[in-house]
Amino acid sequence: MSAAQREAIEPVPVRSPGPEQLRAFAARIGRAPASAEQSLFHDAVTLGLLRRDGMAIPCDRVIGAFGETLPDYGFQIGRPPPCRGKQSSRAYALVWQRGDAHATPYEATTPALALLRAMADECARLSDARRLRDCPSCCGAGWSLAADGDRRLCRHEAGEIRQTAPGLATGSG
Repeated sequence: MSAAQREAIEPVPVRSPGPEQLRAFAARIGRAPASAEQSLFHDAVTLGLLRRDGMAIPCDRVIGAFGETLPDYGFQIGRPPPCRGKQSSRAYALVWQRGDAHATPYEATTPALALLRAMADECARLSDARRLRDCPSCCGAGWSLAADGDRRLCRHEAGEIRQTAPGLATGSG
């Protein structure tokens, strides 16, 4: 196997993107025209959401990556028929986990981009949840009960989580 072939199928080494980068990428997908699909797939490889694996069909590539990245999630993609006299409808992806009360909808110009947008946004949400669950004040709930029985919002809800020691996040009660 040549070096070029190996590079085409091996994951691109990237630094793990933060939730803000993933949300910004998801928002960009939502605003993008269908003609930007290839550029967005390239950016998804750069962010580490997709592997550079030589698959020719973008939707198959996104479906495979979604299953690897979010194995506990189900999804449904589609495009409703256009309304009479209107341009074609935007595509959608619905994602959920077993036990969820409802699926979360994501919209984009193509089904593959809708699913890629869902994957980026759900990864950002999971990243936030992992970061916040170690908060000693609220354990990720975003609030705690004060001694007087009042409900107090945790500081990280305002984006103020600080690391005081490796692995120890602080918020205020």
